Amino acid sequence: MHQRILLLTSLIVATVSGLVYQCNSVTITLFLLMVGILLKLKSFKLLLVITMITLPFLSYFIYDNHQLEQINKMQPDSYVTGYMFADDIEVDGDNLKAVAYLRHHEKVKLYWKVPTQKEKQWLETNTSTLYFHANVKQTVIPPATNFNQFDAQKFYKTQKIVHQATVQQWSYSKQSDDNFKPNFLIDNLRQWHARALGQVAQLPQPLANYAQALLLGTTPKSLYSDNPGISTLGLIHLFSVSGFQVSYIITTLMSLARRLRMIKEYAVIF
Repeated sequence: MHQRILLLTSLIVATVSGLVYQCNSVTITLFLLMVGILLKLKSFKLLLVITMITLPFLSYFIYDNHQLEQINKMQPDSYVTGYMFADDIEVDGDNLKAVAYLRHHEKVKLYWKVPTQKEKQWLETNTSTLYFHANVKQTVIPPATNFNQFDAQKFYKTQKIVHQATVQQWSYSKQSDDNFKPNFLIDNLRQWHARALGQVAQLPQPLANYAQALLLGTTPKSLYSDNPGISTLGLIHLFSVSGFQVSYIITTLMSLARRLRMIKEYAVIF
């Protein structure tokens, strides 16, 4: 019974989120389909429980979408202060791309042309959070202009990113000169993730690419270029949907817990 409630609740929450963030014929149809399924159950108690659980999510989605719309209407600043997590920084050739967190709690997609090879190498090996002050040119991320073209505006909106910023001049360092810092726990987790990416990259190919994509959730630049068959067959998506890597990790942890004579209930919670 509890599993049934959780399944139905997760499905209705998913359709509600689609309805709030991307209201179109598909999301409306899915939402009406879920409502029809709930009404067909003819259980007022079950319907009430699911509604009570869903309402907080609905409130958050509406509030969050309103915040995004407000950011979209803001006049972008030309001088910004912020920070970037090391595992959000990507250097492709002499172009740097990153997700930056600005002082007024906005995330932007940041671009910069790296001037020297030495600086590029330093950025590629850096595992620390970088703090910066910059003069930038900010614009709203443009929508798709052709039918069935990748829509960057919609994609980045799902990540709460509305603007893109091109750096014209800046200074950055590993130390913040004020109290504007990320959460301590999140900062350390992101730095650990950056170090793990660097260590995994030392593995032989294609194992390094698979490990980065499936275990650490980052798609390296060389994954599809070095392995065109993966893109053609959609193998990474197949692996991710199957969840085999998650099952493998859980099975390994449960096996370790049994060897340590840990009670099964405690192991499951862990």
